[in-house]
Amino acid sequence: MGFTFILPVIHPESNQVGNYSHVELILKRTLETLKKQSLGDVKIIVVCCKIPSWTQEIGSNVFFLDVSKSDIFKPNPNSAKDSNLRRYDKGLKYILGILYAQSKFKTDLFMRVDADDYVNTRLVEYSLESIKKLSESTLFDGYVLNKGLEVEISVTQNNEIKYGKTYLIKDFDRSCGTCHIFKKTTLVKKLLEIHSDILEKSNWCFSSAKNQNFIVPKEFLDWLGNITKNDFTEECHPVNILGRHVKLEKYFTFVPIPFMGAAKACGHGNHVGHKRGGIHFDRVVSQLPTRIFKSAFGVHKTFRAIITPMLLYMNVMFYFYSKSEKIKGYVSGKVRIKIG
Repeated sequence: MGFTFILPVIHPESNQVGNYSHVELILKRTLETLKKQSLGDVKIIVVCCKIPSWTQEIGSNVFFLDVSKSDIFKPNPNSAKDSNLRRYDKGLKYILGILYAQSKFKTDLFMRVDADDYVNTRLVEYSLESIKKLSESTLFDGYVLNKGLEVEISVTQNNEIKYGKTYLIKDFDRSCGTCHIFKKTTLVKKLLEIHSDILEKSNWCFSSAKNQNFIVPKEFLDWLGNITKNDFTEECHPVNILGRHVKLEKYFTFVPIPFMGAAKACGHGNHVGHKRGGIHFDRVVSQLPTRIFKSAFGVHKTFRAIITPMLLYMNVMFYFYSKSEKIKGYVSGKVRIKIG
């Protein structure tokens, strides 16, 4: 079984970018950590408007799609205030990553990861093992990460990434886009709602992609833009849905991941949206030693035997400090998840 991460990257000329060299530096660190998943069959797709100079050194399982040939991905000065524009950009980039993966790899699960975030090194292994038990249910569309971390990060004058305080966050899926994992069958149905020929056309488009870096043809990008630009703002449009950060439970049936599955990087100054990437202190459960985040999320090399006790420690901390009885019940196992 296969797993694919898809990372949409902000345009270099966006007015929400403070320093694009920092964006690429943080992206590289994110990719390095994603490659440390405990299960090996993982593909990573970066959808961007500028392919970094270091792609050859990042590894053969990371693929870059350059979508700069079409005007649909040019930066819009209104995107900071208009959530529809941000959803369109991210939704289309996510869809392109899905289409590329389904034409090239055997992928059972897809996850969108913001280009500055981190994923627990055990997430792929857990989700692929669990799907074997859940996949028979017609009501199961994927997983949601409702428990996670927010981490203060900055870039020094020497272009080194510095990690500050780390916080346990409740309702993580309401504050970070790196929070949903989808079954392939679910996403394929959504793609076919856009156009009945979308899979066939994408297979043709990506058939010429032989290397790690691929410039997506303008013809295909313009076609995708033309079939989505007039109605993407409709609430149930697939581009609108898949471009959302939060509130996807209206459209899909998710099963929660029972541990801290992802971490949001905050404070580096290149965030999209009106909140500009600050810590959600209203959702903070407690502070966590940053060294535990580094070990469990691949920033530092850690023996696998140590990861499980770290996950247990984070869950205990989350339970102990949380004021929500619902969250306490879930962490303790008193609240059961019904499938089917």
